[in-house]
Formats: sequence, structure tokens, C-alpha cells
Amino acid sequence: MTSTSTHRRSALGTWVLVCLLAGPLTAWAQKKDSSRAKYLAELSKLKRAKKGSVEPVFHLGLAAAQELQEQIMERDEAPAGDPKAKTPVNTKLEGFNVSTGEALYAVPRTAYFLALARKKGTPEDIAFFENIQRTFPEHDAWPAFVEQQTDYSGCTLYNSPELISVYRGWSEFAAKYPKAYPEEVAKELERIHEAMTQEEGCACEKAEGVTAGFEAFLKAFPKAPIADTVKARLEALRAGKSDIRFECQSG
Repeated sequence: MTSTSTHRRSALGTWVLVCLLAGPLTAWAQKKDSSRAKYLAELSKLKRAKKGSVEPVFHLGLAAAQELQEQIMERDEAPAGDPKAKTPVNTKLEGFNVSTGEALYAVPRTAYFLALARKKGTPEDIAFFENIQRTFPEHDAWPAFVEQQTDYSGCTLYNSPELISVYRGWSEFAAKYPKAYPEEVAKELERIHEAMTQEEGCACEKAEGVTAGFEAFLKAFPKAPIADTVKARLEALRAGKSDIRFECQSG
């Protein structure tokens, strides 16, 4: 079985959707469950403590999830009759949702980490996971401004208030807490940068809706790093020369 992803990247990349992409695997057999053990040990330590930072524990969890994904993928891609195809894999990982269906992924459970942050974490932890919750309000693998169409792909809702609120939230977080979760914050901002600037973007709406979305983005963020590119794409939309695919069916 081969799976693809809407956008995402590695290390829960986009988040963090880390769907399992076709490609070479890490030699996880030599370190089987090592990341899982480290993560669970540090998670247990944090839960016993009065207070502490969730960030290092979360990063260990991402590493454990990546390791788990590689194990699942190796089993999934093994030819029939290969012993690896029957290798048992422990797909349960505290704080993560794991899918072994058409789309293969392990992604953080936002509600779990937000509750942990509120109980044990720092203001930075709480703000970070509140932003994650705003980004992924209904499903831990699908951002609010993407409409799921298949198990592994979807279209972008350019004219959605969620796109504006999510971008504002991450921009403000980056300004207030520049040293907290820097890679994750950069990836979430880049996710929207990519949606607004990528060629042949897959839009849920008609041209009028996409145009309204681009206008709203520029009104809200006139000094955004991608403002000039967004302006150029808006001009193309108004001229009827945009390469964006309207009312797009992904997959």
C-alpha cells in the first residue's frame, strides 16, 4: 500500500501530519523502541513533578512517533511471505493518535498535551498547545483551513476565518516566545505560507471565494513576509490568470 500526504513533512511535520511517505527508512531495528522508552520515562517524570517544561517531553514524543511510523511502514511495505509482514508492532503511544489504515500516521493528541501543559507546564507550553488546538480543532491530522477529501488529501479553504486566526496566533506566539518550540512554530507558519504561495494550489472555493480570501489575508497581514507574493497572486486572480485549481478535487 502506498500513502501520500496533503502537505506534510517529517517529524510530525507539519505538524505535523506525519503521514508515512514512500522513501528510504531509518535503520530502526538497531534502536527498536529506544525513543519510546525515553519518551515514556520523561513523561512519567513530568507527571510526577509539580511543574516543568512540556517542550522536551513533547520532542521526545515526536521522535518516538517517528520511530513507530517507520516500524509500521516497514511492516506495511514488506512483500507477502516476508517475516517482516507479520512482525507485531505496538501501535499504542501515550499522547498520540496512530493510524494504520489507508493513511499511515502518528500525530500528537492535542487535547492530551494541552491538558498536560495546563496542569504541569509553563505559559509557553500552554500558549503553544492552545495554538495547536486552534490549528487542529476537529482532527489532530487536519488543519482548520483544509477540507479533508480523502484519507490522505484535501483542498485549501482560502476564504476561511480560521486561516486568518491560525496565522495570527502563530505570528503572535513567535513574537512573544521566540525561543519556544521554534521548529514547530516555523513549520506551522510555513504551512500557511505554502498554501498562499504554492503554484497550482488546490482550492475548495470558486475563484470569487479565493480572491476574497487573498484580500482578507493582505488586509490582516499587510507586512507579512509573503505579502508581495500574495499581492502578485491576487493580481493574477483578478486578471483571470491564476494557476490555482478552483473547486479542486484532491487525491
